[in-house]
Amino acid sequence: GMAALPSGVYAITLNPEGSADCGMTSSFEDLTLLDDFSAFPNPVREELALEWSSTHRGDATIRLVSATGQLLQRQKVPLGGNQKHSLEMAGLPAGLYFVGLQTEIGQQWTRVLKE
Repeated sequence: GMAALPSGVYAITLNPEGSADCGMTSSFEDLTLLDDFSAFPNPVREELALEWSSTHRGDATIRLVSATGQLLQRQKVPLGGNQKHSLEMAGLPAGLYFVGLQTEIGQQWTRVLKE
C-alpha cells in the first residue's frame, strides 16, 4: 500500500467525495515556496510539530489528511517568516497520514507515520 511510496513531495488533490489522488510532482517552482518544511517527530505518537520558513507573505492552511484522503484537521496560519505550529494526533489511529501546507501559490505535503 501507501507505506511503500518513495519520499518526496506529493501533490494531493482532495476531490468532493473525500478521496485523495496522490502523485509525485515537481511543479512548485523547485520548492522555493518553503524552506525546511519539516514535521517531527516522525513517527509521531501524540503531538506533531511543524516548522518552516518562507519569504512569502500571506495566509496558509495546514491540512491533515488520512491515507484514504479524509480531511481530519484544518488550521489557518500565517505563511511568512519562521513558523512553528503543532497538530494534535493523540486520538488518531496508527497508520499513514499526509500533512500539507497550502497557499495561494502552491502547496507542499509530507508523509507522517502515526504509532
